Amino acid sequence: MEDNKKMLIIGIDIERLFSLDCLTFKSQISKSTGEVNESIFIAEYRFCKIKILKANTENPIVLFAGSIHKLWNDLNGIIAPNYNANKPYFGFNGNQFTLKDIVAVRVHLEKLFDCKASQMIIQNIEIGLNIEINHKPILFLKGLLYHRNRMFEFSHFGNNSIAIHSYYSLKIYSKTYQYGMTQNTLRVELKIVKMEELKRNKIDIITFEDINENTLNKALKLLSTRFIECVHYDYTIDKKQLTGRELKAIQNYSNPRYWIHDLKTNNRHRHLERLEGITNKHSKRILQKIKYEIDSKCSTVNRQFAKKPISEIDLKCSTVNQHFENTKCSTVNTLDKELIVSQTTFENQPINSFKNIKENSLQKDEVNSSICRVTGLSLKGQKVGSHFLSHTGLKLLYENDKMKFDFVLQKHLPKQYKNSDLETKIIQTAKSIRTKDCIAHIKQKNILQSNQSQMMFG
Repeated sequence: MEDNKKMLIIGIDIERLFSLDCLTFKSQISKSTGEVNESIFIAEYRFCKIKILKANTENPIVLFAGSIHKLWNDLNGIIAPNYNANKPYFGFNGNQFTLKDIVAVRVHLEKLFDCKASQMIIQNIEIGLNIEINHKPILFLKGLLYHRNRMFEFSHFGNNSIAIHSYYSLKIYSKTYQYGMTQNTLRVELKIVKMEELKRNKIDIITFEDINENTLNKALKLLSTRFIECVHYDYTIDKKQLTGRELKAIQNYSNPRYWIHDLKTNNRHRHLERLEGITNKHSKRILQKIKYEIDSKCSTVNRQFAKKPISEIDLKCSTVNQHFENTKCSTVNTLDKELIVSQTTFENQPINSFKNIKENSLQKDEVNSSICRVTGLSLKGQKVGSHFLSHTGLKLLYENDKMKFDFVLQKHLPKQYKNSDLETKIIQTAKSIRTKDCIAHIKQKNILQSNQSQMMFG
C-alpha cells in the first residue's frame, strides 16, 4: 500500500549522508540573482528526492520525497510497458507491491539514512490500490458523478478523475492509459491532506514504524468506505430494457450537474434509490464489482502476509542489507497495497507526529518515561503524575533538543506571542498545551455520549 511518500527524517548524521557515493547533492541557484543558496541541497535518488534544508545551520532538516514503488522497480530493472529510451522517463509503479515488501523498503531506507523507522515522520499520506478489471477503465471513469457532494474533476481525456475535499481527495484513474499497459488496470487512491482524517478514523500512522498489517488494514477499510460513497452512473445499463419513464430519468441521472445543482440535497435520496434500482436490474453493476475486487484484494494480501513466517521476512531483509553493504545503496521490493505520502512541506506536520518517536536525541532512559497527552513528547524531569509539558519540561526540551522545542512552539504558541522573549514563549506555550488537553477531554466526552448507540468507523 505504499508508493509516493514524503517524510521528515530526524536525528541523522548529515555528513555521512553527504559522503554516500550513491547520492550527489546539488545546491540551489537563485534564478533572479544567480547566487548559490548553500542552505538547500537536493539529491536525486531512483525517482525520489532527498532534500536538506538549513544545511548551513546547527539543525538541518532532511526530507525524503518520492515513490518507493518506483524506487523498487528501478533497483530491480522493472520498467514501464511504454518505456522509450528517447523520451524522458519518470519511473513505473503500475505493477503490484505487496505488504511484505514494505518491510524490505523500510530496511533499505533505514540503511540509507542510518536511522530507525521511528525517525521517519510521515507527513501527508495516500492509500491506494491497483485493480485489474475486465473492461476498459474509462468505461467506469466516465460514469463518476460526485463524491460526498463534490463533483469529480477530469483530466487526461477523461482517464483521470479526482474529488477534492478539505481533509482528503479521492483520485481514481487509469493505469492502463498512463503506462500503455495491456491489462485493464484501475487505480484508486485516497490522498490524506490533513492527518486529522486518519486520526479521527483511528488509524495511528505517524512514522514509518507505524506501518504494519493492522494500520494498513484500517487504511484500506477507509479507502473502501470512501470508494463506495461514490455516486456513479453505470454506462452498461441496457436502455432497451427500460420503460419510457426510466429512459427520461436516466437522462438526468447521468448528468453530475443535475445531482449537485438541480436537485435539492433533501430530495436526492429518493432519486438515488431509483438509480440504484435501475442499475441493479439492468446493468453489469461495475461499481459493485470494483468494490468487491478492492475488498478481495485486501483480504488476499493480508492472508499472504499472514502465511509468511517472520524468518522469511528477516531473511529478505538480511539479503537487502547485504546488498546495501556492498554498494552503499541497496535494493527493495514490489507492492499490491500502496501507501503514499504526497508532496507537502514539513511545516504542516503536526507535532503529534512525535507520539511514537523513541526520543532519539534525548537520553535512552527517557524512552519509558511518561508521555505528554498533547505533544506526545517525554515528560522526564517533571513532577511524577504530570500529563502534559509544563514550564519546566519546555525549558528542558529547549536545552536538550532545540529542533523539537521549535516544533512545539510552532504548533502550540499563540501567534500574538511569536515575537516575545523566550520566557514568555515558554509560559504561554505551556498554558496553550494545558488548554488543548482540557478541550480534547471535553470533546472526547461529548463524542462518547453522542455515539454510544452508534457503530462508527473512526
